[in-house]
Amino acid sequence: MIHDHIVVGSGMTGAHAAQTLVEAGRRVLMLENPSLRGSTFICNSLFAGLQIILPGEIAPAHRHTASALRFIIEGKDAFTAVAGERTTMEPGDFVITPSWTWHDHGNEGSGPMVWLDGLDMHVVNMFAASFREDMGGRAHKLERPEGAAPAEPLGARRPPRLTPPAEPDIRVHSAPRPDGRVPAALSISKGFSPVAQSAERVAVNH
Repeated sequence: MIHDHIVVGSGMTGAHAAQTLVEAGRRVLMLENPSLRGSTFICNSLFAGLQIILPGEIAPAHRHTASALRFIIEGKDAFTAVAGERTTMEPGDFVITPSWTWHDHGNEGSGPMVWLDGLDMHVVNMFAASFREDMGGRAHKLERPEGAAPAEPLGARRPPRLTPPAEPDIRVHSAPRPDGRVPAALSISKGFSPVAQSAERVAVNH
């Protein structure tokens, strides 16, 4: 989709005039594919919207299962903080937010900051796996200096290898019933979350 910059600019001006960031949490002009009217979809799998943040504002920290991307369109001296590290945003930058990581946005400049948000929320929603959580404060704690992530060797923050589970202990317990059918109870333990399954063995002539 191609949007005229004047039309977009006028829509964003109306958006920030209508609602404060405190009221909204996030101030986003949603982009919708005309062939998917009423869906808030930019395509079948993605949400897209233009987010604006004004000088001095902070979009409070939260996290969600959908992964996000930010393509910075205009403004300066604003930032996104992800997983304890702040990234200063400039027009043309591409910033990603992995699934279920704390993040917030702030604007320390003198003018509005606008970027394109993209989220795979419609894929997540298809699996009924969409979750969201607010941290409860304006910004989450910074734990790493800006630029730390790009300076790390590839895979430096990879999670530790997990010990494989023990070989499962599978046992089948069965006892005949008066009608000749033999129900079987299958129990699985060692290395598995508690699971209970049942099966019924039916004679061929039934």
